[in-house]
Amino acid sequence: MNEFRISQITKKKIDSVKGMLAPEIVSAVEKDLPVTALAVVEDDTVIGALGGAADNDCFEIVSVYVVPDKRRRGAGTALLEKVFELADAEELMVRAEYTPMDSEGKTIEPFLTAMDFMKERIIFPLYQADTIDNISWDSASLPGSRAEIMIFAEVSEKLLSEALSRSKEDEGMLGCVEELINIIDKSMSFLAMEKGELKGCVLAERLSGGTIELSPIWSEESDTRDMKLMLSFALDEIRASCPPDTNIIIPAMDHESLEIVEEIFGTSATATLGFIKSSFASLRR
Repeated sequence: MNEFRISQITKKKIDSVKGMLAPEIVSAVEKDLPVTALAVVEDDTVIGALGGAADNDCFEIVSVYVVPDKRRRGAGTALLEKVFELADAEELMVRAEYTPMDSEGKTIEPFLTAMDFMKERIIFPLYQADTIDNISWDSASLPGSRAEIMIFAEVSEKLLSEALSRSKEDEGMLGCVEELINIIDKSMSFLAMEKGELKGCVLAERLSGGTIELSPIWSEESDTRDMKLMLSFALDEIRASCPPDTNIIIPAMDHESLEIVEEIFGTSATATLGFIKSSFASLRR
């Protein structure tokens, strides 16, 4: 049997696993926020990592990764068993979501099932197309926008700050933008401005494995035409500057955005799958 050691990842050690953890977990560790980041070590070499955080009565697994030539040898199991141990001590359920990004990713479902996870229904999932070259949706057939659509890379900090300050009443949109602004690729991110006020934006974030996530964020007063145009412009930029096998995922946060992403991806869409595992301690209560 393989000998694996699980260790907690601290701020001092975060550089050794940056390519193995989701960016938001790396950022949280660097800021000493309450998240869990674990490394699996074999022969003094880190071969995988897992990141997540407790949320109410559930521990959410944000990312788990094992280097390709070390898979199917028990490293992923060792990481999850450590999570179960920690969650059981706090009487937490464990929850995991993933979007199958390639043939390797499609093996995760039977793996989680073997670890006693139960599949759950996700109302507003992430959607993923196989690759950018499979998405034919573009701006040519879309109606014009009443707002001014701008690329983030060309927006000055002063203009953005003023736009955000005018949008203070929409705390949900403002919080999302401020949380993601420092990790996005501004050459592929767009915003809609109307009379100096931010009405919505599409933020592009580069993830591991040649994947880009496009997050549509809008206010209650936003026009869906603006959002469709910004998504279309972002897809055009990705086509122009990224390899054709780049994977695209877009989160659907409500019914309106769900309709848009299904319009973009059509039948090529692969929805995120959700799995949940009850803690032994909570079952004993």
